[in-house]
Amino acid sequence: MRLSLIRYFLLSFSRTNRYVAPLMLYVLTFTLFYSQKPNPIIGSYAATAVIFLFIAGWFSYAFHESHDRVQEQLALLHTNKMSTYFLSKWGALALMLACLALLTVLYPIAIGAFADSVSFQMGPLAFLIHLEVGLIASGVAQLFQSRFVSSKGMAVSGIIIVFALSLSQNKLAEVLPDMLHVLLWLLPPVKQTVEVIVHSAELPIQEMLWTKAVTLGYVAILLFIYVMRMKRTDMHCK
Repeated sequence: MRLSLIRYFLLSFSRTNRYVAPLMLYVLTFTLFYSQKPNPIIGSYAATAVIFLFIAGWFSYAFHESHDRVQEQLALLHTNKMSTYFLSKWGALALMLACLALLTVLYPIAIGAFADSVSFQMGPLAFLIHLEVGLIASGVAQLFQSRFVSSKGMAVSGIIIVFALSLSQNKLAEVLPDMLHVLLWLLPPVKQTVEVIVHSAELPIQEMLWTKAVTLGYVAILLFIYVMRMKRTDMHCK
């Protein structure tokens, strides 16, 4: 990653209007969600993590679609290394999602929306869960950009279907034959990630760390697939 490239992506995205719609939906959704007080801490954070998945997916898709193809090729030629370019691009998106995740966790605390005070352990855990969910969303969304899926309708539908299936893994496990259960490992580990905060009180630390390792590993695999697919396009960089 390069800080100069990350700054370039942030400034470039800020000059477009593609972030306006998902950001407005984000503000409206969480304002309405916490309009009624008081709220349970764990249940609220688990619910907002699921909501954040879909908003982060839209935000990520808009981010990837905001860069002009010609402008991207010029920047790639200047960078002269595709992996550095796209890792920096992902880093800029991850930074924005981290800010949104932090705001999602701090907002209800700031307005006193919870029935109890948030513990020192719960605050950072809730932030990490929201950030991990956001990174999963970004990893899925980047594989559905117009470079890979020409139809915007199909791309958006594909992202929503993947998210919906990932949240319904228990139901799918009941429906699918045992020999096909291995296919569930292909789905993003959203459900497992959100369940960490739901069962945080009784979940062993080893299992919690394992879930986080699986989530980050899945995100890394999606990023690797994305970079490899980009290298097969017409942009001939190392």
